[in-house]
Amino acid sequence: MTQKTFHYGSDTLNVSKAIQLAEGKIKGGFNNDALHKIRQSQQHVEQMVKANRTVYGITTGFGILAGTKISDKDAATLQYKILQSHSVGVGDPVPADIARLMLVTKVHALSQGYSGVRMLTIERMLWHLENDVLPVVPEKGSVGASGDLAPLAHLFLPLIGLGEVFYKGSKHHTKDVLHKFGLQPIQLSSMTLLAISKFLKAPNSPSISEKTIIFFARRQSQGSSHIVFLNGTVKSQAVWSEK
Repeated sequence: MTQKTFHYGSDTLNVSKAIQLAEGKIKGGFNNDALHKIRQSQQHVEQMVKANRTVYGITTGFGILAGTKISDKDAATLQYKILQSHSVGVGDPVPADIARLMLVTKVHALSQGYSGVRMLTIERMLWHLENDVLPVVPEKGSVGASGDLAPLAHLFLPLIGLGEVFYKGSKHHTKDVLHKFGLQPIQLSSMTLLAISKFLKAPNSPSISEKTIIFFARRQSQGSSHIVFLNGTVKSQAVWSEK
């Protein structure tokens, strides 16, 4: 019997199912087990913040600012600004099927309940997929030693109402499409940026990740080889290497 509903975070995601989800041939949803794990993980992060524990990327800054404590009041602003600053990709947008697969694998990974991300955030990602409101993700881009941060930042800019999306065959400002649907941007909570900036780590779909990584690697090779002409820097990487 053909599966009609795929349960994100619980069912096994393989290449065939990922493609069917991306093409809308099977519907994705959440069962009670996944919902429980997601909420439990979110509560764990909230408890760490409430206890004022020092946890990288949750109550501290990122990278060389790991030693800088961030207040609960400033956490949302930090998440917003970092996502905004990492959106530095260039070039033509990735094909729509790649953008859909990125959303499918990310929704599945976050739904396994290990990230601390709020259900609201995951639901908005799924909304983009189901309504074919696809983030515009440039083919080329990197941030520091992590070649996936720029494309992932563009993938999730629409969550905060920024960037552009493809809708009904044309490109639009995200805020205009959200307004059309009567939706508001969401506020990213602590831990969200760390969770969404890890590249497609869906444990049960390595082939999907490999396919997408190869896609970006081929298109970034030329840009990375010209870093010297763009006055690029390895300073932040060198600082971490010394520690």
